[in-house]
Amino acid sequence: MPMEQKSAYRIACTMLILLVLLVGCTSKTDPEPAKPPDPEPPVVTEPNEPVEPPVEPGEEIEPAGWDEPLSKAQLSFSFNLYKELVKQEEMTTTNLFISPLSIASSLLMTYNGASDTTQQAMAKTLQVGAIDVEQINEGYRSLLEQLSTYEQAGAEVELALANGLFAKQGTELSADFLQINDDYYGAHTAQLDFSSPEATEAIHNWVRQHTQGTIASNADSPLPDSAILYMINAAYFNGSWATAFDKQRTQDKLFISDNGMQTEVPMMAREAEFEYMEDNGVQVIRLPYGDEDLGMIVVLPAPDQHLEDFIAALDAGKWSSWLGKLAPVPGQLEFPRFQIAYDQSMRETLSALGIAEAFDPEQANFEPMIAGSESEEMNSEDSDTTDNSQAGSSNTEASSPTGSNTISRNAEGNHISGSKDVRRNAEDSHMSDSKSASGSAEDDHISDSKSVSGNAEDDHISDSKSVSGSAEDDHISDSKSVSGNVKDSSMSGSKTVSGNVKDSSMSGSKTVSGNAEDDHISDSKSVSGSVVDGNTNGGKDVKTDEALEDNPQDFQGGIALHDIRHKSFIDVQETGTEAAAGTSVQIVDASAQELPDDFTMYVNRPFFFAIEDRSTNTLLFMGSVSQLGKQ
Repeated sequence: MPMEQKSAYRIACTMLILLVLLVGCTSKTDPEPAKPPDPEPPVVTEPNEPVEPPVEPGEEIEPAGWDEPLSKAQLSFSFNLYKELVKQEEMTTTNLFISPLSIASSLLMTYNGASDTTQQAMAKTLQVGAIDVEQINEGYRSLLEQLSTYEQAGAEVELALANGLFAKQGTELSADFLQINDDYYGAHTAQLDFSSPEATEAIHNWVRQHTQGTIASNADSPLPDSAILYMINAAYFNGSWATAFDKQRTQDKLFISDNGMQTEVPMMAREAEFEYMEDNGVQVIRLPYGDEDLGMIVVLPAPDQHLEDFIAALDAGKWSSWLGKLAPVPGQLEFPRFQIAYDQSMRETLSALGIAEAFDPEQANFEPMIAGSESEEMNSEDSDTTDNSQAGSSNTEASSPTGSNTISRNAEGNHISGSKDVRRNAEDSHMSDSKSASGSAEDDHISDSKSVSGNAEDDHISDSKSVSGSAEDDHISDSKSVSGNVKDSSMSGSKTVSGNVKDSSMSGSKTVSGNAEDDHISDSKSVSGSVVDGNTNGGKDVKTDEALEDNPQDFQGGIALHDIRHKSFIDVQETGTEAAAGTSVQIVDASAQELPDDFTMYVNRPFFFAIEDRSTNTLLFMGSVSQLGKQ
């Protein structure tokens, strides 16, 4: 082999060997480990805060505190109340509209001030007899908190609820009663001079403010002398339809009442897919508002069924069954534009439902509502109290000592509660829970005292054991005996009144003997609106020149419901619905078949409707239209 070829061969072999060595070294080298993925950021929770499990799609979140028993109770009470109300109305010509939630709220605030058989009767009427009081309060607080999420002015749906307690100046309400209504019902409280026109206006303004001016007033004007407390609920709703009716399609069409009367009314129209169902000729449709959880349920009875008969057969079970069968169905709807303004005392209705006792000053027991009662004393033994052993000796003006044992000498313009002894002159004073009051008392308010002796002119004396001497233009309630001359007086709940009685107002008394000139003697029972209005009545005897012995007995304070008044308003238009209600409780011293492929629903005759919150299964408003006029 020539020298040049050998050199080339050696070079080629050398390069091949180097290449093999290079490949071999590379194949034995360990690969670089892959970089692990970044860990997910840790879930940060607050200390001791449980991590909530995820909510499955379509799973309903049960509202905390507002459970099934309370929801069923609210539905049952609502339909029982409405059906009883229908019995008392002329249904062929009357349109009804109420807020059962407003009425129930006012009654439950009152319920917390009731005791014994009075509370039991109220529990039965409200359908909460099997539910613990604390659970009821917790449940309603939870409900009100949930519904408050709609409280946003200017939103597609606005729902606002408010509670208020307005007490007569000098009325000592139980601290526990006030605390419960504050904690669970968010109740605004105020003390007012009920004899002043400003007090009436203050209550009216509060109602107007919380109903956006749709409810003008909810209390008597002027306020009755016997009234000591108004408990008021105000409810306001303003919702835009999820899909509005086209105003251009609204036409005047006939609406035919059950009595055959025909009237042209503006009839709105819309074709769409609605939540709908039918049951033996009954048509049920749901019209949602912008939030979707809130909606109006419209129920059109079968063509051969009168509205009154239809409502008589309606109950919470049937209602819930219908709502459970609603399903999307395409259809045509014609629905009238209408307004209803309603104002009604609920006293007769609620009495028929089982709480007549609460209106009877001789039977009603609202001991937990009033300060100084045995119930409050037992509940407050371990609580912080103010108990000054000596207070207010010598002249005390415009002060409000509480829990003092002795108030002596002159007291002008004072509110005195829990005192053991009130002596000497007391001018223009408010005294409660005193054991005895002696000396002259002019233009005084004295309650819960054991005895009042001496002259008493233009006085208000309640819960006293004995009142002796002259009493002119006095208000005396729950006293054991009143001796001497009594002129121009109001006495309730008294055991004995001796001497001349002139121009007096006595309520709930069994016997009136002796001279009685120009007297008003009554034994009224009433509750109206979502305002509880109470009078003190319930005296046993009014006699001449005879005094009963001081016998300890169960609380018979003469505090009773006087009226529950309910006012409501609804305006249904193409764009949506505005509704409001006010309930005032006045407390005196002495609220399925198989679905069709499509449907046509002409609401041109009497119908029933309700506004409900689907998330809590709560009826906010309910009503029925029997007759319509030109809008």
